[in-house]
Amino acid sequence: MKKKVTNERKIFLENWLNENYPLRNLSSHEVWDLSLLVWSRHFTWDERTYLDVAYYLPLKMVTDALGDPIELSKLYHVGIIKEKVDQRITEVQELNAYIEEQKQTIIYQKLVRDNIPDIILASGKKPIFHALKPEEYWKALIAKDSEELKEVAAAKNSAEILEELADKYEILLAMASYHNLTMEEIRGAALQKREKKGGFTRRLFLEKEVPLKKK
Repeated sequence: MKKKVTNERKIFLENWLNENYPLRNLSSHEVWDLSLLVWSRHFTWDERTYLDVAYYLPLKMVTDALGDPIELSKLYHVGIIKEKVDQRITEVQELNAYIEEQKQTIIYQKLVRDNIPDIILASGKKPIFHALKPEEYWKALIAKDSEELKEVAAAKNSAEILEELADKYEILLAMASYHNLTMEEIRGAALQKREKKGGFTRRLFLEKEVPLKKK
């Protein structure tokens, strides 16, 4: 059913035009009604005003018009703006395509394992990535280690703990490699610390230390 503009809205829009307010101050529904009034020749605008309407029409309205030849023909009512309307329609199409792409885009911004780009590509999506500089790589490893530690804390069973510890172990290997250290060297340093300070098997939780009372 064809939409009609109420008399109250007509009076409001006529007063609005006489006051020469910016079109952006109108709601999307008011802009649409304003457009209908022009198309029905209720009153005439100059070229600038019509161009403003063509630009500020709600995206959905212009998109809907793309599939309706009758509605689309209304946009060409003033031939001088055909090029501007075509440009607006193109902008809407490009914007809709961009919005749809963004809906399917997942932002990671983090260090990932070497085969992840291939896995994403095999899933039918395109990975956007780059190789980090050495100093960036070290910071990314630290951030990744913190991330994995949180996932260890969130793990609910032994299987999940095993998976997350495996990720932390892989990060440990990468950190050691970054500083040209071998796992044997790390294990040796760990044994020395264990002999000197012990391990964590006694589950000791140090509260504080206080001075000994003198006798």
